[in-house]
Amino acid sequence: MLIFYREMVTNGDPEQVMPIVQELAALGKKHGVPLNIWSGSNGHVFGTMGVSVRYESLSARAAAGAKLYADKQFLAATRRLQEVMIGAPGPDMINNIVRGGEGNQEIPLGTVVTQNQFQLANSGDFLKALTHLNELADLVKKLVGIDPMIGHTMYGPLGGLGTLSAYANFAQVDEVVAKLLVSDEYMTKFLEGGKYALPGSVTQRHLVKIA
Repeated sequence: MLIFYREMVTNGDPEQVMPIVQELAALGKKHGVPLNIWSGSNGHVFGTMGVSVRYESLSARAAAGAKLYADKQFLAATRRLQEVMIGAPGPDMINNIVRGGEGNQEIPLGTVVTQNQFQLANSGDFLKALTHLNELADLVKKLVGIDPMIGHTMYGPLGGLGTLSAYANFAQVDEVVAKLLVSDEYMTKFLEGGKYALPGSVTQRHLVKIA
């Protein structure tokens, strides 16, 4: 499965931004394109917004794009979004999901996603780094019952690897983090991953679904 992701920074004014993103999500649903729109939270620049869509293939993405960009209402909403953006959006990213994320079920509003990402320091360690992430995900699932998704960049800045973990709300995030931080087994495995990462490239951030 593929996840398309585009990130941008807006002026952060909910009264201006929210009606636009709600319209975009509704238009996506109208055309059978399940747009998930996210507000960047902890670790993001204020006003950050992300758009993600799950696709089975690149051809499915092309077909969905053709539907959206043939809709004048969608184009008008996109132009209004550009008016509240600060600078240009980030590059369109497509990540190949190698663990989890099956299906295209609707993600509930308010869902919190933790992004853990890094750039691979040595291309020869790609498979070793994936093995490490799978072992880490297995451990997280055993300890707290959350099964992280694992993906790598297919289009965009290459060499990106990471996990996505979904929670019902921030209270659940607090509960899970509290359990993981006191686990020697988890912390040892988590820190072990540093040997695969380009120094300074490791990030952990939160996204909240808003439409």
